[in-house]
Amino acid sequence: MSASLVLASPIYAKSYVEALREGFRRGDQQPKRPAEIDRIEATFDEFFAELTKKTGNIVLSNGTLIRRVPSDVYWLVDGATFIGESGVRYRLNDWLLKIGGHVGYGIRPAFRRQGYGKLILKLALDILRDHGIKRALVTCYDHNVGSAKIIEANGGVLENLIDDPRGGGKSRRYWIDL
Repeated sequence: MSASLVLASPIYAKSYVEALREGFRRGDQQPKRPAEIDRIEATFDEFFAELTKKTGNIVLSNGTLIRRVPSDVYWLVDGATFIGESGVRYRLNDWLLKIGGHVGYGIRPAFRRQGYGKLILKLALDILRDHGIKRALVTCYDHNVGSAKIIEANGGVLENLIDDPRGGGKSRRYWIDL
């Protein structure tokens, strides 16, 4: 595997849009509809600015507003090919301490079940370590067996299961010592 985790960049726009057309999403995001993908492709710079925005609020899929924390968006790439995305948060607010954690990630459908999920989380944890974070929280839905295995393979220790306020059942909360 020659993939690397890089700060998100418009130079990968074509491959990113291809991934959206395959059904790529991160976390609890819904896959984009074709018209929405067409709009993203036509105005990629605007989409990218919103994706990597550092201030203001984030609107969750259930309409909940949460304040942004210091964070970066990274893309797992191999050459010019977009493979996956990771949101790395350097501080947690109350919402993230309960649900979101330090790292969110997603792998493009064509690249799933090939070890890229484990790799993207490992590389995101390395970034947190480099920023002085000693212990990282990573969460997933209880029914997301693949993500739970990825987190556990990266040293995740299950703290508890909680009712997910976004709906969808329970969420698993893992801590990873860095």
